[in-house]
Amino acid sequence: MSDSLLPMKAPKSRPAKEGVSGKVGMAAPTIYELIRKNEFPPPVKRGRSSLWIESEIDAWIAELKEERDRERSAA
Repeated sequence: MSDSLLPMKAPKSRPAKEGVSGKVGMAAPTIYELIRKNEFPPPVKRGRSSLWIESEIDAWIAELKEERDRERSAA
């Protein structure tokens, strides 16, 4: 896991997975809705920019995987 900061969308010169939207496979409005519901890590603000701590996004993804695996084993 990394504590680097990710923008919502990666610059066109970079792979999409380098932005939060590309990494989690969701559009920005969906991500912001999950933040409002306290179901997704909120960004840190740098001036007018919103940036996400990559390790928090990685932990969120790992939590989804664990939830999925628990549901599979309960079935």
